[in-house]
Amino acid sequence: MSFNQQSLWFLQRLDPSRVDYVCHFCVRIRDEDNDKVDLSSLEFALRNIVKRHPALRTTYENQGGMPLQVIHDVSSEIGKASSKLNRVSSARDWNAKRLNAELHDRVHEPFDLTKGPVLRSWIFEDCVGGDEEDKKTRSDVFLLTAHHIAMDGWSMEVILQELGQLYAQSRAVKTNRKHYSELPKPSSFHMGDFSRQQKQDIENDLEDWEFWKTNLVGPLPVLNLPTDFERPVTQSSKGSVHTWSLPLKLCKRLRDLAADQRCTLFVLLLSAWNTMLMRYTGQSDVVVGTPMAAREDPRFESLIGQITNPVVLRSDLSGDPSFRALLRRVRSVVVEAFDHQNFPFALLVERLVDFRDTSRSPLFQVLFSMNQPFNNKDPENSFAALEMGREIKLGKNVRLSSQHVPQDVSPYDIQLVVTECVDDLPLKMQLQYCTSLFREETVKRMANHLNRILEFVSESPDRPLSQIEMLTQDEIAQQLVRFNATSSSFDRKACIHELFERRAEENPRAAAIVVGTSTMSYGEVNRRANQLARFLRRLGVDRDKIVGLFMTRGAELIVSMLAIAKAGGAYVPVDPAYPSERVEYMAKDSGMTCLLTLSTLTDKVPTRFRRSSIFRNSKSTSISAGISASDTEDEEGVPFVELDRVWDEISHTTDDTNLNLKCDPSQLVYLIYTSGSTGKPKGVMIEHRGLVCRAAWHRDEYVTFSFSVSLILF
Repeated sequence: MSFNQQSLWFLQRLDPSRVDYVCHFCVRIRDEDNDKVDLSSLEFALRNIVKRHPALRTTYENQGGMPLQVIHDVSSEIGKASSKLNRVSSARDWNAKRLNAELHDRVHEPFDLTKGPVLRSWIFEDCVGGDEEDKKTRSDVFLLTAHHIAMDGWSMEVILQELGQLYAQSRAVKTNRKHYSELPKPSSFHMGDFSRQQKQDIENDLEDWEFWKTNLVGPLPVLNLPTDFERPVTQSSKGSVHTWSLPLKLCKRLRDLAADQRCTLFVLLLSAWNTMLMRYTGQSDVVVGTPMAAREDPRFESLIGQITNPVVLRSDLSGDPSFRALLRRVRSVVVEAFDHQNFPFALLVERLVDFRDTSRSPLFQVLFSMNQPFNNKDPENSFAALEMGREIKLGKNVRLSSQHVPQDVSPYDIQLVVTECVDDLPLKMQLQYCTSLFREETVKRMANHLNRILEFVSESPDRPLSQIEMLTQDEIAQQLVRFNATSSSFDRKACIHELFERRAEENPRAAAIVVGTSTMSYGEVNRRANQLARFLRRLGVDRDKIVGLFMTRGAELIVSMLAIAKAGGAYVPVDPAYPSERVEYMAKDSGMTCLLTLSTLTDKVPTRFRRSSIFRNSKSTSISAGISASDTEDEEGVPFVELDRVWDEISHTTDDTNLNLKCDPSQLVYLIYTSGSTGKPKGVMIEHRGLVCRAAWHRDEYVTFSFSVSLILF
């Protein structure tokens, strides 16, 4: 077995249910002479194709943890199963939706490589066409599926051509026609010969390995595309596809640019794809994979089997080059990679990947491929033409047109597949993507961005990559106009706690805080906050003084936030899950006056706070005493208060009416620290007017003003 076949075998053993390595083609098929296809001639063609190509009647046994190919005779059970045409006559009673569902199920049916067969085919008779359930549009639908271990894209082309010729041969014999073209004798070479040749080339020629070892030196960059969903721990193969076509005028400009720069359309489209990936990720070292046919040896040109080899294309987009300059860079990358394309990708992974990240495909996560006619003598009747939606003719009798099959697998994060047939057809573009990472609307937006890049570079290839316009006009208007339409009507002279006091006065019994089954009204929250505010004033909390809140979400947190604002101070939220070093840094950097917490969180408060705490036992200490120098063991220490332990005394000895202190909207209301990922955490100071504006936005956006929402968000 070849190295890539071994890799596919191991992957299938790890997960026998996986279907992302099932290849297929599905067509509407008719006989040009009598419209309905002759099923016995189609069976004859299939049987002879299986006879001609041993890979289609091969199974893969496990011998001591290693795979062993077993080639079966065409007359064996495996040979018969591989060449069997499964007739589905009941399909004539299905509607289009049922047909699509049945086709989907068969395309996504796993293969058992040990038992076989690795090739399956069906004929669905007299199926409705498209969405119109009209007998006039009925035709037979032919579906062929195979495991990728036995077939690649090139093999599909070989099967199509042989299918047409063998079908015509059978029809000629039946109608007593003497003249028909016979296929040449099948090649004496098969996949076993290719595997032996591959291993021999690796042993005798070290140049390819030296190239890849040098080109892919060091840890390869992971392409961190922004995703809609958190990346699964184990790579997901759930997928979908978005398809569109480029306008013919744009296709012509792109071909003209490629010709002017003496590069292929492949290089140009890859350069545009790399540009978009760079703009999305901010990475200038971009690694993309592409599948190569690897059939330079003419002995294997007509061979059906898994010969395709993924090639790694590593492009340097640094220095903000022009697109024209990037074309030269990418052309050099492609030429060198293609010169060394025969080194097996599976062996590259084995030698270069020390640690396998199960959430990503190895070496590259994004693919670019371009489907073009393998048979340049007749491109209009090629598999690529069929993919483009054209009806094609095989041999003298068979007419084929494409039948869509819903696709929901993707072995990579995202892959761009371009299909080109002839110049008078637009380029067919497909983005196949992992639905565990991306939403459909995100991928459609990517397609629009790629279109914009192609349009821009086709007209202005000398502009730097940073100046290439990628956004659509609607997105530009959204960023410059709609996102900045932030003006709102709000009380510019009020502070946030004053808004709450107004609401409490208007409707004191309305629910303000709901925690589980407990509810606290606006009136009760306001009274509690007033009492705590007076207590904080006695502790020295005044205008712009910082109070730490070492609490989890709950009613006490909301009351404390409001109380600090009423006392004139500003709060800084401190997550109890923070490391002690971060908490201590925040306390020192902010100039924290004190820290409010709960007795259930005392054990998580860093030691330096605990040494300088007050009111450990509210029964023995009067809260009216405030904080004196004797309460602090460490001059740099910050006292903390266990709010639940002193609350009874606060509630019995403190006035619960509004403080009515003079407040300025420019006063601080809270201080929040950044993550510190780029250095030390930095405190961002927020004034009352900013929070009042945010509250007004909530009021306008959600109809009713919600103090709890606007405050908890900060």
